Amino acid sequence: MKKMKSVLISSAAIGILCAGLVGCGGSNTGKIRIGFINPDTGGGETVAWASYVSDYLSKAYSDKYQFYVSTFSSFSSTTSSTTECKDMLAKGCKAIVEIGYGTEANFTACQEKGAYYCAVGSSPNNKTKLTSAEWGSINDHFVGVLGPSLDQEAQAGYDMADHYIKQGLKDFGIYGCVIGYAQSYGVTVHAWRVAGMLKRMLEDAPDSTTQYCSFADANGKQVGFTKKSTVDEMEAAIASRSNFYGVDAKGKQWAVGDIVNVGPYRINYWQQNVADTTLNDAEIEYFTTDKAGNNNPVEGYKSQVILGSASAYAMFAKKGRCVIGSDGKIDLGIAEVESFAAANQAAMESGYITYECGKMNSCIGPAFAAVFSALNGRNFGIDAAGKAELMVGNQGFWNVGNVDEFKELATFDDYANHPAYSRALLETMTYKTEAVTAPDGKTYPVNNITKDEFLAKFNAYEYESVKAARNAAEA
Repeated sequence: MKKMKSVLISSAAIGILCAGLVGCGGSNTGKIRIGFINPDTGGGETVAWASYVSDYLSKAYSDKYQFYVSTFSSFSSTTSSTTECKDMLAKGCKAIVEIGYGTEANFTACQEKGAYYCAVGSSPNNKTKLTSAEWGSINDHFVGVLGPSLDQEAQAGYDMADHYIKQGLKDFGIYGCVIGYAQSYGVTVHAWRVAGMLKRMLEDAPDSTTQYCSFADANGKQVGFTKKSTVDEMEAAIASRSNFYGVDAKGKQWAVGDIVNVGPYRINYWQQNVADTTLNDAEIEYFTTDKAGNNNPVEGYKSQVILGSASAYAMFAKKGRCVIGSDGKIDLGIAEVESFAAANQAAMESGYITYECGKMNSCIGPAFAAVFSALNGRNFGIDAAGKAELMVGNQGFWNVGNVDEFKELATFDDYANHPAYSRALLETMTYKTEAVTAPDGKTYPVNNITKDEFLAKFNAYEYESVKAARNAAEA
């Protein structure tokens, strides 16, 4: 995607830039500036998130806020999230919402400027309270990390594998994505998703002692999984592989072309290497065609579906066996963890995607409600004594296995026009000491919402729960 510098985006399509102010012509005197950092990883969700902010929030909150949106390539851009964050702060932004897990340079810069910071991504281990002593240099301007818990990440992978196992499939390609890239304060979301996939497969192992997926870890110790292995144990072993990429002459690491037994199932596992795109291009051919590797070739092996721990469609569509044949069908379909964006709907309609484990396109909305609350005088990221205590959410995924289900959820979360997290619903999650009247004339009353009440609303992410909450808020 073409990089868009930190400018204020108009309410038109992404990529059409105004010469400064949202709305292109209206007065913005006295409005509070909010920055949104949106690294592009090549999936449909990136476009949807940017559209939600620039096309919906900028209109719905045109009475109070201006929004800066920065979308840039995570892998090839010459800029960085920190450069974009500091640029937004220099423009007077009083809060930053960032897709990610919490960038220390960014939330430190925000505190120095008196601005609030909230990350939207998968949450760190939230089984304990996260204070500054436990999570590095978090500060009293770091509002929270709002996304799925690590248990929910693992469940996403488990449910994906289970979907196809119930259909009788036995041979899988597993796309581990860029496990090392996602590591930040121990957050390894793709490893958790892969661990969930393997956990489901191992449930069908014939005994509890046979080891599968054996490889040497960073210390040279042979590691393998059994039916008794926990998701936590498997995640730790899988994530440790990201410390080094590739395979040595003795085949100590899984490599493209290696066919590994997991209970009664077989997998061809591949982990992307950000640093070497040429190598990636060559290995995609192996992965999408099941071409035999050099270390453990299995003649006649043929993946029945790709289980993607991230945006697999963007990576594999129209390559190898992931192409539309003369019969109009696709030989190797794709399951992925992404979103209910328009691009993914088109991919499912054409047959490329056969299972979508997605986030709501407007799933980032509550992060904005959280920073609005902080700006209004209540930061959910501090304890009663005013010390930093990171707020962590548990917002899981929606899963669909056919186009009709996809359309139902995508229609409900029409992110550019009438999203799941509409202003009416966000107002129920926003602390405020004065009533406000929106541009559409609707008045929202004082809201003395607490951190616990906010999290209860945020964690009620199921489709029916969000639908009922929005209907009630808009009544």
